[in-house]
Amino acid sequence: DAPVDEKVVLSLLLWGLTAFVIAIVNKVFRLKMLSALAERVTFVMIPPLFLIFLVLGTIFIGIATPTEGGAMGAVGAIVMALIRRRLTLDLLRQAMDTTTKLSCFVVFILVGSTVFGLTFRGVSGDL
Repeated sequence: DAPVDEKVVLSLLLWGLTAFVIAIVNKVFRLKMLSALAERVTFVMIPPLFLIFLVLGTIFIGIATPTEGGAMGAVGAIVMALIRRRLTLDLLRQAMDTTTKLSCFVVFILVGSTVFGLTFRGVSGDL
């Protein structure tokens, strides 16, 4: 009795996980069921797709709110970077710096729009 969107999201997630498990088994046991290109594409494409489904899928299904989905996406991205050994202290510092700047820009836009709205209302601009 599940809605169609939940069935689609869960089935795509299961197919992706199945392909990833097959690629891992193929690589570990050297079964040569997949070509080198197919194996490489699987390891490059499936983790980001899983991260997308982690964020959007949990929001669409109703398990998480957008804020919680964003937090899961951030944690998932950090875990992916750690697994691929791409996370360095400099990269983390740069990401936090950029995030801080972007958050400050958004806050200043909100403050400016509030001041503009109050000033507009103060001079009877809405009348």
